[in-house]
Amino acid sequence: MTTITHLEQDVVATAQTVADLLPTSAPLAAGQVMSLDEAASSIPQDAVAAHAEVLGAQAGSVVLVVDRDLATALADSPMGPLPLVDALRPALEALRVALGVGALGQVMETTAAGAVDLLRGRDCTIVPLQGPEGPAAWLAVFAAQPAAGAIAAAAEERPASPAGMELLQDVVMELSAELGRTTMTVRELLSLQPGAVVELDRLAGSPADLLVNGRLIARGEVVVVDEDYALKITELISSTLPDNA
Repeated sequence: MTTITHLEQDVVATAQTVADLLPTSAPLAAGQVMSLDEAASSIPQDAVAAHAEVLGAQAGSVVLVVDRDLATALADSPMGPLPLVDALRPALEALRVALGVGALGQVMETTAAGAVDLLRGRDCTIVPLQGPEGPAAWLAVFAAQPAAGAIAAAAEERPASPAGMELLQDVVMELSAELGRTTMTVRELLSLQPGAVVELDRLAGSPADLLVNGRLIARGEVVVVDEDYALKITELISSTLPDNA
């Protein structure tokens, strides 16, 4: 009897979203979970891959392998060569959700063999993404499980120090305001012209998001101050910052 883990369930649930974000000419469909040996035998030797570490409560890594046809199409894009790591990053961001709340680290490119070596010896979940002529991509996730009680022990040995936060007060953080998001295919992207309207996933009048290094911390309404756009905070999402920060 095979035991299905929570991580495997989350990866399978996320697989189709990842498939929809890959810039392919034909739609891809998530297949059945496979073993590393099965994946290694089905991945072409000339395939390429992108992978990144995920930092968060449940750390781990996410990997996307794509066939050479997709990599070639990206290199010959009418918009100019699209780096593989940039083209696959949105799909890796979607795959990251399988590990829970976290942040995607630097995305790196590797070969098919390099991706297999990265997964070997790991308790990973691998799902193929099927195209019209068979698997065209493979996604994989593995979690880095700390030793039992390691996190609690580390917290007891090194309690938080108020001085530690003071040392960080002059660190520069990137703040950005986001009105909304959308997804589109490469075909739709290439068809954009001056005057085109891109519909976002947010109703008119809805508050904009305020993000710090990509993390949502507040929402507010867009206002104009001295002829510059500004965001008037109406809701705080995170309460982790100290009152005097």
